[in-house]
Amino acid sequence: YEVLESLLPELPLYLTWDIGHSNTLDHDEKQREEAFFLRFLHKVKNVHLHDNWGKVDEHNIIGEGNINWGYYLELLDSKERVLILETRPRELAVLSMKRLLNVWHHNNKLTK
Repeated sequence: YEVLESLLPELPLYLTWDIGHSNTLDHDEKQREEAFFLRFLHKVKNVHLHDNWGKVDEHNIIGEGNINWGYYLELLDSKERVLILETRPRELAVLSMKRLLNVWHHNNKLTK
């Protein structure tokens, strides 16, 4: 992280945050990684989305894991980011997108 922390403020570099990968880290490393991304949230341009149970990078569809998608969607709410669903086959990616949209709509109802 140290190298990126020194370069990001000075250069036109941007970040990809893989939420599923972050969820598989142990508690301390997960907190460290999330603190890094929160510090440079304005530099996060791509977000990889897939679910898991926190142990193995399973690339499950949204809702088949323990990731708090409401939290992340609120945190990453921006039209300047590309959200990439990392699930296969196509049918499961479509289901994942529908589930993600349901979470997003639910979040928006709560904040109005």
